[in-house]
Amino acid sequence: MRLGVIVEGDQFVYKTDKWKLDWEKAVCWPYDMDKVESTYPFFINTSSMDKAYRKKAIGFELAAMSAGFELLHRREKLYESSRESHFTGGSTAIMGALAELLANHVDILIVHAGGGDAAMLLRNVMEHHLELRVTIVTSKPSAEMSLLLQDFSERASLVDPNTRRDEVEFTGKNSVKAVADKVDLDGMSSILSLLTSSDDTLRPRRMGRVGDFANTYGWALSCGSDWGGLFTAKNLYRYVPRTYSGGGPPIAPAPESNFWIVPTLDNVSEDRNAGIEAFRESGWTVYTPPVLAEGALDDGIIGVCLARCSHICENVLLLSGDKDFVPVLRLLKQAHGTKFHLIAPPRMVDPYNCTSKAVVKSKNAEFIPIQDILDELYYVPVRRWPTHLSSGNKPRNNNGKKQFMRNREEFRKKELERIKRIIKHRMV
Repeated sequence: MRLGVIVEGDQFVYKTDKWKLDWEKAVCWPYDMDKVESTYPFFINTSSMDKAYRKKAIGFELAAMSAGFELLHRREKLYESSRESHFTGGSTAIMGALAELLANHVDILIVHAGGGDAAMLLRNVMEHHLELRVTIVTSKPSAEMSLLLQDFSERASLVDPNTRRDEVEFTGKNSVKAVADKVDLDGMSSILSLLTSSDDTLRPRRMGRVGDFANTYGWALSCGSDWGGLFTAKNLYRYVPRTYSGGGPPIAPAPESNFWIVPTLDNVSEDRNAGIEAFRESGWTVYTPPVLAEGALDDGIIGVCLARCSHICENVLLLSGDKDFVPVLRLLKQAHGTKFHLIAPPRMVDPYNCTSKAVVKSKNAEFIPIQDILDELYYVPVRRWPTHLSSGNKPRNNNGKKQFMRNREEFRKKELERIKRIIKHRMV
C-alpha cells in the first residue's frame, strides 16, 4: 500500500479547538504503518508576512518536518489566506498540483481538508485516475465534499479526527526549540524528487498549455479589449514559445495537455460565452469549476492541470499573472524538471495591473509579456469589424477575395497597434 498525505495548514494553524496533531502518526494515519509500503507526506501552510503569526506557525511547521513531512509554503494573500481571514481561505493551487502529482505514484491519497475547493479538485483527479482511493480527514465536510463522498462511495471515505483524537493527538510538551534541534534542514532530501514524470520518450516533444480565464479576462479589459479577450483560440492552441527546446519538432497539440479553466458565472456576456465556445471548438479541454460562497474554485483545478501537463510534457505554458501559481511551478520543476513559460501582461499602473511582481521575477519560468506574442495570436471579434470587412461580405471572385483579405489584415494590424499603445501607456 502506497500512501500520499496532504495536510492543509489552514485546518491546524492559528485556530482549531486547541489540540495538536501527532505528526509522526499522521504520516500514515488512519492506516496501519506495518501495511504501508511507502508514504509521501506534505504539509501546506501560509507564510504570513506578520512576525507574530509566523512565530505562531513555526512550531507546527518544525514538528511536521521533524516527522518527515515536506513543507510547502504559499504566500499570504488578501481575501484568500491572510490575517484578515484568519488564514481560513487559502489558495488551493498547491493542493491541486500535489493531489495530481501524487495520484501517479500512490494507491491511497489522504487529504486533511474538507472545503468545497478541495472537493472540486479531488473530483477532477479521481475522474482522471480511476484506481485512486481517497480518504478525507475532517470533522466538518462541506456540502461539495459530502457529495464527492457519495458519488465515489466505493473509492472515497471520511474520517472524523475528533471522534478518534486519542489515536492521533499529540500530548507531549516539546518546545519549539527542542523540535527545531531535531530538524536537520540541510540533511533533508526532497520527497518531490521521488515523484518523477512519465518516462514516455515523447515527453520532450510535448507542449502543455494551461489558461487561467479569470485572469486573462481581466488582462483584456486592462489592455483595451472591451470584448474581454485577446487571443485566437486556434492559434493559441498551437502556439509554441521561441525558447522551446524539445528533442525535435513539437508534437501536434491534444486536449489532454491543453486546458482552459473558466469559473462558472450566472450572468455572462454574449462575448464571453462565444469566446469560451471558440476554445472548445479549437480542441481545448475546458473546465468550468463553480463559484461558491468562498469564491471561485478554479485555482485548485489549475494546479491539477499544471501537474497533469508537467507529468507528460517537458514544456508547459501558463497564461496567468496570479502569484498563487509561482510555488506550484517551483514544486513541479523540482519534481519533473519541467520548463515553464509564463504569459501575462507587463506590470501596469493601478487599477489596470493584473500581474504580480512574483510572476515577472519567477526563477522557475520564462516570463513572456503578451505584447511580444500578440502579432501572431491577436483576435479581432466579429463586432469590431467594419461592415464592409465582415465575413459575410467577402467577394466571390479571386481578385476581390485577395483584396478583401489584405484589407482585413490591415484593419487587424491597426487594432493590434491600438492595443500595444494602451499597454505601453499603462506600463509601470
